[in-house]
Amino acid sequence: MSARQLVEADGATFVALDGEKCFYADEDSISPLWKGERFPVEHCIGGWAMTHQQTAVVPDIRLDDRITQSFYARTFVRSLVMVPIDVPAPVSAVGVYWSRVRRATDEEVTRLIRLAEAAGQALHRIAPPREGS
Repeated sequence: MSARQLVEADGATFVALDGEKCFYADEDSISPLWKGERFPVEHCIGGWAMTHQQTAVVPDIRLDDRITQSFYARTFVRSLVMVPIDVPAPVSAVGVYWSRVRRATDEEVTRLIRLAEAAGQALHRIAPPREGS
């Protein structure tokens, strides 16, 4: 089951840290978002989730200071959740998006956190340990 299906979202993405940028490596969405694009970490909600090692729950993107509005202007996205993968040293995140203003339920957030934990475990099995780990 995909992250999108897990919470009945309109879109989902996998974001990887690439130096000082967030790389939107993949997506499953009702319309194209940012697959293949890179954004400065400090201007990206995925970057915020990774650098703060916290899940970002955003009920309305227009009312959240962590959101760079210009990145979302051409998209359907109105609300989102972004979960860092591999806390306490995240280098990736999973995000889901909805086309309407809504607050993700505690159960949805818990599902996404569990998915991120499983993804972190899978990444450890296939990737060599990072320096300092």
